[in-house]
Amino acid sequence: MSAAVEILAGQGLHHLPIEFPLAAGGSLPSGLLAYELEGNPRGPVVVIQGGISSGRHVASSSLDPTPGWWEAIVGPERAIDTRHVRVLATDWLGG
Repeated sequence: MSAAVEILAGQGLHHLPIEFPLAAGGSLPSGLLAYELEGNPRGPVVVIQGGISSGRHVASSSLDPTPGWWEAIVGPERAIDTRHVRVLATDWLGG
């Protein structure tokens, strides 16, 4: 079985070539982490990790204008102001 993943501008994939033991026993041989990076490239990085129903796209941007799941909080002139900080949001794939 294979799956296609769409990666837009400002997003990427990172393969984690380590084994992940599971609390209930067994393990996953590796992991695949998708991410989106947006905001001031010279600002400090704020890492946003969503829950089960959220993904790596937290807010609209010039690279992806579609609304994100935390649109009211992240963006210019919002609580997490992307004019001053860089936002790194992640999403585990295949989990």
